[in-house]
Amino acid sequence: MINIKKIFFVFALTPLVFSACNHTPVDEKAVAFSMSDTMYASCKFYDAAMQQVKSDIRLFGKITADNNKMSSVYPVVGGSVLQINVELGDYVHQGDVLAVIRSGEVAEFQKERLNALNDVAIAEKNLQVAKDLFAGKLNSERDVAAAKSELEKSKAELSRITDVYSIYSLKNGSIYNILAPLSGFRCGYYFLP
Repeated sequence: MINIKKIFFVFALTPLVFSACNHTPVDEKAVAFSMSDTMYASCKFYDAAMQQVKSDIRLFGKITADNNKMSSVYPVVGGSVLQINVELGDYVHQGDVLAVIRSGEVAEFQKERLNALNDVAIAEKNLQVAKDLFAGKLNSERDVAAAKSELEKSKAELSRITDVYSIYSLKNGSIYNILAPLSGFRCGYYFLP
């Protein structure tokens, strides 16, 4: 006598066996997950071993960044990005160069600085000439005062542009370096300690 349950079981498993044998081609261009060298260096590896679980604690929650220890990074000048020095997940130290930008605004600041240096040099020479002419009674005291005023204006402009260089940490040329505001891991456009 044929067992109906066995026959039904065989017919029910037949499509599953044939579908399991169906082979899908593997994409040879597919890239597996990869870590950067910095992230790989900070990983710790342990050998797997059988251990008895002593306690089981289940915790539920949402992990978020502490906004007090997070810093967004935006360039203060516009331009073309020449180089990016860090990748997502890399650890950086405060002051490290994150990216390099070539900026027309920085080039304009350089032009202003050179003009201010030239104006100071010309104003100093004009003041000296005015003093010499006044000593020879070929010039008035008013002309000497005007030359002093022009020198003070030139020095004030040089001081202003020097402060701009200091605030933006500018160097000579049209290159602007974006620096890490604090030490931490790069997570998009902000850093976490």
